[in-house]
Amino acid sequence: MARIIAARQADGFLCTKFILDAPETRWDDNRKSHALYSAGHLFEAGVAYFDATGRSGLLEASCHYADLIGARFGSGKVYDVPGHQEIELALIKLYRATGERRYLDLAKFFPDERGFVHGGPERVRSEKPRAADYNQDRVPLSRETRAVGHAVRAGYTYAAMADIAALCGERNCQQALDRIWHDVVERKLYITGASATGQYDDVGFGDAYCLPNETAYCETCGTIATVLWNRGDGYMDVWLARTVAAATPLPAATAGAQARVSASVKHPAGRLAALNDRRAGPSSGFRATPRFCWPEKSTGRQWVQYEWDKPRKLSRTAVFWAVDTPSQVYWRERTRGLVLKLPKSSILLYKDGNQWHPAETRDTYGMQPDRSDAIRFVPVTTRAIRLETEMSDTPCGIQEWLVD
Repeated sequence: MARIIAARQADGFLCTKFILDAPETRWDDNRKSHALYSAGHLFEAGVAYFDATGRSGLLEASCHYADLIGARFGSGKVYDVPGHQEIELALIKLYRATGERRYLDLAKFFPDERGFVHGGPERVRSEKPRAADYNQDRVPLSRETRAVGHAVRAGYTYAAMADIAALCGERNCQQALDRIWHDVVERKLYITGASATGQYDDVGFGDAYCLPNETAYCETCGTIATVLWNRGDGYMDVWLARTVAAATPLPAATAGAQARVSASVKHPAGRLAALNDRRAGPSSGFRATPRFCWPEKSTGRQWVQYEWDKPRKLSRTAVFWAVDTPSQVYWRERTRGLVLKLPKSSILLYKDGNQWHPAETRDTYGMQPDRSDAIRFVPVTTRAIRLETEMSDTPCGIQEWLVD
C-alpha cells in the first residue's frame, strides 16, 4: 500500500500509466484512456482499505486525487465525461466515507453531462450518432427510456444514478431509472439474471426480447454491474434495499449481540438496540449507522450494560465510538446532527454476585474515532458487564459495543 501511495504526484495525480508513459496527456482523451475509470477503482480501494483496517493513507491519497479531478471537471470548468463509468460510484463512496459534499457534487456532474457535447467550457446539446449509445452518451440520462450500450458501463451508470436520485432528491433521475429498469427486467434479461446479448457486438443490451442462446455474451462483469444497480441503499421501490445495513453483511453474533441492554439514563429501546446490532462504521461520524447517544445534558460518569439469564464466559470487548458535529443540510435551511465527542475515559466492569469489579485488562483503553477500540481482559464468568464512561464537556455516543 505504501508503494502505491508513494507514486502520487505533487498535485495528487495517481495513475502510473500516464506518470510513466504520457504525463502531459493525462486528460486528452477521456473516452478511451480509462484514466477516470482507474481513478474510481483507486478511490474504492481507499475506502475499502480504511473500512477494513482503520488506516487512512490510501483514503487520503484518494481524496487528494479526487480534489485534482474536481478542480478540472465540473460546472463552470471543463465539461467532459469518462468513456467507462465507475468513478461516479467511487465518488459517492468517498462522500459517504468523508461527509465532503464536493465528492457527491462531482459524482452527480458526470451523469448529468452525458448526452451533451464534451470538452468545452460550457454545456452544449446537439444530436449524437447511434454509436454514442455504447457508453450511454447519446441523450441526457434524465430523458433515457431504455437500457442501451455496453452492459458494464450501463450498470455502473444506473447504480450511480440510483444513489444520486436519493441523495440529491433528483426526481427526473428516479423516473428515468424506473423506465430503464422495467425495460431491462421485462425485455432484456436472461432467465439466469444475466444480460448483454452481443447482438450489436458491443458487449451490451440488444433489442427488446432478443435474447438468443448461441450469441449470448452474458459477461460476469455486466451481471455484477446489474447487482450493484439493484443492491442500493434504500432509494427505489421494490428492487433496492431500504437501508445501508441491508447491503452490508453482518459479522458473526457475539455474546453482546444476545444480551439485554440497559443504560444509566432512560432511552427508547430502538436506540439501545444500536449498541449490539452488529453494525459499525465506516466512520465514527457516519450518521446513517445506528448509534446510542447519552442525552444532551449528561455529565460525569455514565454507563451502558449487557445482561444474560445464564453466566457467560467473557474475555474481550471493543467499542466503536460515535462522534458528530451539527452541519447545514443541503436541501433546506436547517442543521442536523448532535454535538458528540469522545469520552475522557472508559472502564469495563463485571458483576460478581451483587458487586461490580473492574476487569483486569491486558490492553490499554483507547479513545480513537473511526475504529473499534479493542480490549482483551482476564476471562470472567458473569451475568452482567458494564461499560462506564467519563463524559467530556459534551455527551458521547457509541455505534457498537462488542463483548465476547
